[in-house]
Amino acid sequence: NIISQSLVNFNDYFVENFHNRLRANINANYTADNIIEESYLLDIHDNQLFNTFRNQKTYPYTPNQLDYLIKK
Repeated sequence: NIISQSLVNFNDYFVENFHNRLRANINANYTADNIIEESYLLDIHDNQLFNTFRNQKTYPYTPNQLDYLIKK
């Protein structure tokens, strides 16, 4: 249920862009810890990727409004 409520927060552009940048800066010998460290280094200046998922986004409709629209 939490995933369906959070789908509005996901935007493929940020994930795909960051994934491409990360893949360009790592090699096959990197461990999981190395990849995590590299991801922090790539995003150290603007925190664009991490802030995308950290910031709270609001859905334009309240639960009552959704119920009304469903029953309409």
